[in-house]
Amino acid sequence: MSSSSQLSQRFAARSVVDLNLEKYMLNNSQLNAVADCVLVSEKISSPIKLIWGPPGTGHRTLTCAPTNTAVLEVASRIVKLVHESPASSGQYLSDIVLFGNKKRMKIGEDHDLSVVFLSSRTERLSQCFESMKGWNHCLCSLIDFLEIPVTKKIQVMKMKGPNSVVLPLKEFVKDKCNELLEDFYYFMEILCTDFPRNSTMRQSFQYMNEDSDPLKWPDLLASVHTDVCNKSKIRKARLLCVQILRYLKINLKLPDWDRLSLSDDDRKREIRVYLLQRTKCILCPVSSSYVLHNVSMDDSSECLKPLELLVVDEAAQLKECETLIPMHLPGIKQAVFIGDECQLPALVKSKISDNADFGRIPWATTKHLLNIQYRMRPEISKFPVASFYDGKISDGPNVVSKNYKRNILPGKMFGPYSFINVDGGHETTEKHGRSLKNTIEVAAVLWIVRRLFEESVFLGSKLTVGVVSPYNAQVRAIQEKIGKTYDMYDGFFVKSVDGFQGAEEDVIIISTVRSNRAGSVGFLTNLQRTNMALTRAKHCLWIVGNGTTLSNSISVWQKVVNDAKHRGCFFKASEDKHLSNAIVNAVIELDDAENLVKMDSLQITNPRFQRAGSRYRA
Repeated sequence: MSSSSQLSQRFAARSVVDLNLEKYMLNNSQLNAVADCVLVSEKISSPIKLIWGPPGTGHRTLTCAPTNTAVLEVASRIVKLVHESPASSGQYLSDIVLFGNKKRMKIGEDHDLSVVFLSSRTERLSQCFESMKGWNHCLCSLIDFLEIPVTKKIQVMKMKGPNSVVLPLKEFVKDKCNELLEDFYYFMEILCTDFPRNSTMRQSFQYMNEDSDPLKWPDLLASVHTDVCNKSKIRKARLLCVQILRYLKINLKLPDWDRLSLSDDDRKREIRVYLLQRTKCILCPVSSSYVLHNVSMDDSSECLKPLELLVVDEAAQLKECETLIPMHLPGIKQAVFIGDECQLPALVKSKISDNADFGRIPWATTKHLLNIQYRMRPEISKFPVASFYDGKISDGPNVVSKNYKRNILPGKMFGPYSFINVDGGHETTEKHGRSLKNTIEVAAVLWIVRRLFEESVFLGSKLTVGVVSPYNAQVRAIQEKIGKTYDMYDGFFVKSVDGFQGAEEDVIIISTVRSNRAGSVGFLTNLQRTNMALTRAKHCLWIVGNGTTLSNSISVWQKVVNDAKHRGCFFKASEDKHLSNAIVNAVIELDDAENLVKMDSLQITNPRFQRAGSRYRA
């Protein structure tokens, strides 16, 4: 054993205690990887580390990833960890910021990640610093209300006119206090959630919570009677509230973004820069990290510290030259790359560049293999582990437990793993392009998706479903048919294989598209693409394809079909009468008489326009 390895193992044992890692339930391979990465951050070992993380092996990361899908997955997990952490942990959402193309990331204001998304956070904070309307104005208004004697306020109201309604003192105090505190609560929540934490800010809010909860102020003030004997009590209550407000005003030391000379756009620009300079954890696609080159990260007068540690997830998808965008940020001293060379590689279209190793894995070095997967049921992981990882990956205790099993649809065809043979379709090329589609497979996939949706609604259980295809034309065809049917419901996605890198769903349906006598399967022969598609599902993986075409191909798909047959997981579409009907109806709609004649094995149990009364429509 090398001295570096021994050092990592000794450090891993210490880290479990010092860093409180036991709460994360890491296995030995994960602990060793984390320990080595902490050695990097403490400048004890080599400044570059590579972690080999096969699908489902549980690599938790931050900062950069090559695609929007991957960086959103990382961000979701970090936010979840912070939500689950106790208040005493010192972990705050305000110390995390995510940025990138909002439109492509599809992050609306109701999205779970809007709480850490840079543009959303900027909009919220901008409201706090509007001139004559924001936090500072609200604070001053509250102090004025509490300091000026209540009798003077009533006199002012009387002077407004004879029709002015003068409330009893108790009601007036409570209503006015509630009115002012409504904005106070709103701004305070934004500052607590969105403004980067510093020691002064933490102490200020902690002091306020310990001394008096602002939520109780209206009742506290209104409960004090106004007769002579209680004047001292009302004065004491007001002074307590004013003391806390003045403490906040003095100690929070917020930027002067509410100055009148600052336009709305300039204010938002200053807020964005401030957040990027002071946030502890920044997440973004690698291609978007160029933005950070324009942000001053090292200013001793402002107590700014540069970014020192870079962590890149899904690093195998990056060309080495792409990693230079974040690697060249001023201050970066250590880097950790996490990825899987058996999954999708970097996209290199030029054969000359590919032969020159232009798409090689970034900074190839000694790797830490994460050897336990926690995503796929054993029936799903069996083939990829044997075929792509030489059996080096084990199933975690969670996926082998009985509690992990989900029988979503009845019948063996819809068990945890199956190949559904649809041999009646044709692969066709799009009118204006070279991408392929298979309309019969589209019909089969749509029917399965509809059944899943109906079952999910019927049982009242949430279900996430991903439909994967290596051909964009097939993806578009399925999306066009689905339309907006499931827009109101989370959990139904249709993407190309590349678009699913780094994601996982309860159910994955793969449409392989290829259907020809020659056994030609094009780039389906790519092992990394195939591995990626086969390892996205947690509970069920259903492959829809032409078994004959794939069996005749000299590719990994021949092995997939043979493995399914050997394990008793190969099914003909005709074995399910409703699925059979859906395919026949699709053929009739295409007016494909020749193909209909060849499909005599399919069972036509219901005429096209006569639906059975079952929940599962044809």
